[in-house]
Amino acid sequence: MNVEPGSKGVPDNITTSKLAKKAAVVVEVKEKEKEKEKEKEKGADDREKLKPKAPSKQKPQDKDMPRWNQKEKEDRIQSVKEYYQITGELGQGSFGAVYAVTRRSDKQHLAMKVESVNVKKSMLAHEAEVLLSLSVVKSAHFVILYDKGSVENRFLFLVQTLVGINLWDLRTRMPEKRYTLAATLRIAEQTLAGLADMHRAGFLHRDIKPPNFAIGRAEDNTLHTVYILDFGLCRRIARKGSDLRMPRKECGFRGTTRYASLAAHDGAKALRSAVPQTPPTFLAFFFL
Repeated sequence: MNVEPGSKGVPDNITTSKLAKKAAVVVEVKEKEKEKEKEKEKGADDREKLKPKAPSKQKPQDKDMPRWNQKEKEDRIQSVKEYYQITGELGQGSFGAVYAVTRRSDKQHLAMKVESVNVKKSMLAHEAEVLLSLSVVKSAHFVILYDKGSVENRFLFLVQTLVGINLWDLRTRMPEKRYTLAATLRIAEQTLAGLADMHRAGFLHRDIKPPNFAIGRAEDNTLHTVYILDFGLCRRIARKGSDLRMPRKECGFRGTTRYASLAAHDGAKALRSAVPQTPPTFLAFFFL
């Protein structure tokens, strides 16, 4: 009988047998643990399937909005004048969205703003009226209203000039997340010129902020032109050749608090007197 040195006389075959049994037990325990883990995972998957699906991030009125992705039938929207093919989504708001569209007759790229028919008060219809009124004013800073219409029981839409990136997003793409002084002055000059054109036409915008201004597109040779956007809160203060409208006695706040004038925060009406009295300070806050 062979005896391993230091094994205190335990035979080799007995030692090997014990080690083999221990190894077998370890393997068996590990296999059982793996089976338990698989059962847990399977149970978790089954429970996950039984859970109610999380609410969609889409807004309730999205079912009314145009469909343009490849998984669904693409909408071809028709107005009295034209057919429009939606090619992509540009943005989404509380009650509607903005899409890039192609006009079928001449393949021109335009923007389409849509609004659910379920909103209580249509801002899009008001915006269309403002754009129509502004169309008589020759200003490089206004988008053109090309068309408007509705899809029954779903949404209203208007078709306008397709512009480029807005001033807020453009600023965030700058190396230091802000404009240079030279760029600030050039952009401010055009922004204020556009607002002056609006005032001469008898309108107040009432929601002045960087996202509501955008540059043009290189494809249209308007890359260095600043456009005014979003006229949903706009108010007429005078008609052509007439005096200013009398201010209302009571008027709730309009616009965005971050960019509102001090007078607006103080409860004053959003009239010309409520524009910031310190343009350099305002421009620094707005653009830099």
